Amino acid sequence: MSRLTVDAINPVLVDRWSTLLWAVRLARWDLTCGFCRTRFRSVGWVARSSAICRACGTRNLLQYRRGPAEPVG
Repeated sequence: MSRLTVDAINPVLVDRWSTLLWAVRLARWDLTCGFCRTRFRSVGWVARSSAICRACGTRNLLQYRRGPAEPVG
């Protein structure tokens, strides 16, 4: 049985260089699950590409952009 994978809604990487998390190469993400719409925080390895929702178990892909967003339309 495979695990459901969706794109996370508005994943935000909280990157405060002065925190202890960055010293041990961890990062905190604030995001909304793309399946059940539950808002949660996740802490994990800096280079990881997904976070698992605690409410429904769905794997959410973490895709973010650095810099200004491109205009829509």
